[in-house]
Amino acid sequence: MSKAKLKKELDQLDAAQLRELISNIYDSSKEAKAYLEFFLEPDAEALLERKTKEVIKEIGRSKHGYSKTRSTVIRKAISELTAYKIGDSYVMRLMITTIENLVLTEKYFHFGTSQENCLSRLILDYLRLAFNAGEEKKALEFLRKLAEEREYSTPMMGRHLLTWTNQALAELNHPR
Repeated sequence: MSKAKLKKELDQLDAAQLRELISNIYDSSKEAKAYLEFFLEPDAEALLERKTKEVIKEIGRSKHGYSKTRSTVIRKAISELTAYKIGDSYVMRLMITTIENLVLTEKYFHFGTSQENCLSRLILDYLRLAFNAGEEKKALEFLRKLAEEREYSTPMMGRHLLTWTNQALAELNHPR
């Protein structure tokens, strides 16, 4: 069903029917329950903290020295935070934390192609959001710091970060 058709159908419901529908939605889905609870008592910081914990837990997944981080779980957490429409600054904060933790984790666990692709895509998404928010200088400084300072990244990861940043800038048609 399209969003327009849904709106049309909802317009035809009276207040009692809407209450019943919302109550049924609340009972039917964990995600819907969380969204409705946030709607009733919005706490953006608590939501960001919950999503950050989810992402950090996922980044910590490993087996025999290999990272088992799933990009789908990370992207889902970011997407869910975005869906709450609490502002781009919160989404960027989650992205910064995610990028930083992925880079730090690579010092201890081997990253496969999946994790590298996740980080590369995340850098592109982060820069796109930062540019739209007018925060490009801050974002580029953050990525440069991660790439160049050895307390954060290995020399190889530093080179990858610079490459991925340059690729993202090229895709965004933004000169370096």
